[in-house]
This record gives sequence, structure tokens and C-alpha cells, in this order.
Amino acid sequence: MVTKTNLEYWVTATVNPSPAYASWYKEEERYLRSQVKKDTKVLDVACGDGRNLLQIKDLTKNLYGLDHDLIAEKAFNKNFPNKEAKFVLSEAEKMPFDDNYFDMVFCCGSFCNFGDHKITILKEMKRVLKKDGIMILSIYSENAFKERMELYKRHKTPILKVEGTTVYFDPGLGDTISEQFSKQDLENIFKEAGLNIIDLKELEISYLVTLRK
Repeated sequence: MVTKTNLEYWVTATVNPSPAYASWYKEEERYLRSQVKKDTKVLDVACGDGRNLLQIKDLTKNLYGLDHDLIAEKAFNKNFPNKEAKFVLSEAEKMPFDDNYFDMVFCCGSFCNFGDHKITILKEMKRVLKKDGIMILSIYSENAFKERMELYKRHKTPILKVEGTTVYFDPGLGDTISEQFSKQDLENIFKEAGLNIIDLKELEISYLVTLRK
């Protein structure tokens, strides 16, 4: 029986991370902070407890986090007791925002869980992004498999099966799939979604990608 959600496993994983994960998180924060300016209107898709928004809350007051998980909402509000960021409970496939609403839309670490909804979610992120805005994705690379499996083993994540480098979890976890991607995979996915790669930075187990419409 599954007693934790995907969010609870992920939050646990950010405590005392391995060197590869620690390096990823550090560079992720540095990169986000380098892109946020005063009054930038930001959306964090699949925000979880708002970890990444906490890293930039001193830079702008226009912060939004979107997630479909009620547990995420509780954790998010605990991290932002003074409402420095607004939580929106919604599926990422159909966001309750107007077109061209945000200066920046990002998704850190959760793209691997989108499964067959990847293109739909990217197009929705694109829709709510301003014409001159940027999209940032932090994504497992093709070098991540060993670290991923060690992480799942360490935290006793309930795995149903592994096919190649795609991991399927117990449905009780909430998010049932985790993937990793090569540069070519990402180029194909972004092309299908109608997005242009502006920058692609390769880390030890991940890519940081900046995109525009």
C-alpha cells in the first residue's frame, strides 16, 4: 500500500541530495535567478511545495504556482504563509489563465512525469506565455538513469516496472511515470510543440533549457 504521494517522495529527495542532484539544484537556482527581473510575472508549472519560487521570491512579487495535488497546495501555503506567491489548483493540460499572461513560465524536475501529456502541456505553457517571454525547463538527461534508480531505491519509491530508462510507479503515487531525455528527444518534442530553443545547458544528469515561442 502506497502511503506517500509523488510530492512527498520528491520533497524527501531534496533533503541531503547526492552530489549530482545537489549540483543540479544549485545550478537550477542560479539560472532562474539570472532570468528574473523586478516585477517579472512568473508561473511555476507542477510547482509542488513551491521550492523554486522560494528561491526567487526576493526578486519579484508576481509569483504563481500551479499543481494538481491537494497535498502540494497545503505544503505550498505553509511555505508562503504571507501569500508572497499564489497557488492555483489545476491540471497543467488546461490552465485557468489568459493568453500571453506571464513573462516567464518554468517547470523544474516535473517534465519527466508528464507522459503522453508532454506536448499538450508545453502548448498550454506556450499559450499563457507572453510573445517576448521565456520558458525554462529543468529536465533529466540521458545520463540520469543510475542516479534516478539510486534515488528511488534510497527512498523506497514503489516501482511497478522499468522499460528501458522509463520507470513506472504504483498508481497510488499520483504521478505514474518518470522519463529521461536525450538532446535529440528534446529537440523533437519542442519542435512538435512549436517552441524554439534559445539555450540548452547540459549538467551532469540534466538539461536546463530556455525556450521562446
